Order: sequence, then structure tokens, then C-alpha cells
Amino acid sequence: MSSITINGKNSYTDFGALLTSRSTPPPSIRDISATIPYRNGDICFTYQNGGKPTYDTRTLTYKFVFMDCPKTALRKTVADFENWILSAGECDLYDDAEIYHYKARAISCTESEKGYHVEVTATFKAQPYKISDDFSDKGFDNFSFENDYLNLTDMTLTAVKQTRYAPPATLKIFLYSDVPIKPRLIYRRSADDTDKVGFTHFQNNGIDISEKVYRPTEKPFDMDELILQPGLNTLSAYGFGSLILDLHEEVL
Repeated sequence: MSSITINGKNSYTDFGALLTSRSTPPPSIRDISATIPYRNGDICFTYQNGGKPTYDTRTLTYKFVFMDCPKTALRKTVADFENWILSAGECDLYDDAEIYHYKARAISCTESEKGYHVEVTATFKAQPYKISDDFSDKGFDNFSFENDYLNLTDMTLTAVKQTRYAPPATLKIFLYSDVPIKPRLIYRRSADDTDKVGFTHFQNNGIDISEKVYRPTEKPFDMDELILQPGLNTLSAYGFGSLILDLHEEVL
């Protein structure tokens, strides 16, 4: 039976609510722009975050039906159900039609009663990304709200200073996808890097990456030469600072 789970309770097993329909559309891109007097149009800042837009919250709507019990018991069940929904606060909302879950909060419950049947519509505001409970074995690529999910995972390669006998710092990433991907990156400076050198040596699977790995701020970016290939990727680095690979999980 289709249902949702919040704070350890399930809409069907704990309340007997039949989930009849759901609406979980993708979020809207947040338009960030400014206008200047006497200038035509506006100035768009929507894609200034490393070329990636930000998103507004999702609106999730679930419709439930309660039926087939004495009216007094029906009213109490509906009241308990609505109290469960509205008192949950911001919580993890699990929909058994999804492999992943939402970070959501209830904003309303409305009901319509017909005899011994009551329909309750629960509306939630949710963070734009769906969330994975663990690190998945799915592929990674550019994020799409139509069929993708957020995996709250990043990986960090911290370079070491090059000396005669010191091995480079290494980070191994196994890519289960059957296509190459370009990860989103954040560079974190080292206090010892007074000359703003960054990585002095950087390789993926033994192939040199010549593009400079240094950024004065922690603004996200990507590198044309850093493409993760299906299978094992071994990154190695000498120098200063840390490179964070921000990974998004995709489920087609």
C-alpha cells in the first residue's frame, strides 16, 4: 500500500490512511537579477555560483482517504493523523514510491468529509534536492531535477609537499557509471602557501593535469582536464591546499 513515513510512523500502518495521489514537481530555478535605472533589461546573477543556479523549495502534496470505520473513531483517527503531520517540524519525509527522501516541513492539512469518508490533503515545503541515505553505486553527472537525487557526499584530496622520498597524496574514486563525468570542485587554500602555488603536481590515473589547481576563494568550479572515467580513478597530488570533489548522485 502506497504511503509516507515521518519520524518513525507510517501513514498507512499507523493511521490506516490510503494514499490516493501525490504531486512532487521539480523546484523552480531562483531568478537572481538586478535592474539599473535607464538600462534596458536587467542583469542576471542566477548563474554566478560557478555556473550553477540555485533553486527554490519544492511543494509536495499528498492526498489521503480515511474510510470504513465508525464516525467517532474516524474523526479521532483523522485528528491524530493531522496532528502527526503538522507537529513533525522539519523532518525526513520518506515516500515509498521514491528510493530517496525529502527534507520537508508540513505547512497545511485540509480535509473534505463525505459521510464515512474523509479526504485529507497534506502540503509540505521541501528542500530542492532529494537526499540519499548512503553512498550509492549509481553513476554521477551534471545534476537534473527531472531524474536526479542529491547524495550528501564529497571527497577531498589534500596535497603534500614534494620531497625526495615522500609519495604524493592520493584519492581513489570508483565510478560505476558507464560514461565519464566532470565533477564540481572547490579548492581550499593552505596557510603555508604564501606564494599562491596550489598543486605543483596533479595526475589522474598517471596522466598529468596541467591546469592550475589554485583558487583565491572557495567558489565552485570545474576543470576540463579532470574527467573521471568509468571504473577506478586514482588522483595524486603534490603541493599545497585541498581539492574537494562535490558529488551528485543520479538515478535514471
